[in-house]
Amino acid sequence: MLNEIKIGNKIVGPEHPVFVIAEAGINHNGSFSIAKKLIDMAKKAGADCIKFQTHITEEEMTKTNILPGKISKTPLWDIIKNCELTGEEEAKLSKYCKGKKIIFLSTPFSIPAVDRLEKIKMPAYKIGSGELTNIPFLKHIAKKGKSVILSSGMSNMNEIKAAVTLFKKSRIPLALLQTTSEYPCDYKDINLGVIDKYKKLFNIPVGISDHSLGIYTALGAIAKGACIVEKHITLDKKYAWSGSKTIIRTT
Repeated sequence: MLNEIKIGNKIVGPEHPVFVIAEAGINHNGSFSIAKKLIDMAKKAGADCIKFQTHITEEEMTKTNILPGKISKTPLWDIIKNCELTGEEEAKLSKYCKGKKIIFLSTPFSIPAVDRLEKIKMPAYKIGSGELTNIPFLKHIAKKGKSVILSSGMSNMNEIKAAVTLFKKSRIPLALLQTTSEYPCDYKDINLGVIDKYKKLFNIPVGISDHSLGIYTALGAIAKGACIVEKHITLDKKYAWSGSKTIIRTT
């Protein structure tokens, strides 16, 4: 069915329980042990899935001293580089997730990252908003024949339609997430009405990648019919990236 997709042992769609993704991202700060603790926390919280990010920095960006806005005085390149996990570590995390009975996903940001994740037989792909217009990247993922969850932040409707059409032509099971690429996102910018629009336009499972504080956006999205809720997690809100393989506490 177009309005259902399968991710691991879970069916995602309007007639099924909401699929909850705990977005760990790079909140492990490059630490394998912290990544495992994030898995434990996500499982304890009742999430269906935990999602990391697969960064091979040299394959996805040019080395510059560009800063990540006002978030840090450390160049973006250094942040991403120091938050990389190795392919071996990802394989171990995937195996650890299986033991915990929680689905392991990781968002790739380059074609080599996709190929690396294929080696550990990841069950589906989550594509970040920034890659929605990266057509060679989307086509490469489509060739894998697996379900795809696509975030739509920073994109206009024509770009979203083009990406959805690409996956539908390849007969790839697809879910689309309403996303506002603002961190944290103000409630006035959430735009939950887009969920209704996506459902009518595409007839596929629709959800939200929620960057707001608290739980209210997620609850509102579910009331609108969201089949997927993705929410960022951390072990401690006072943690900050330190520029190395360790974590420091902010004051």
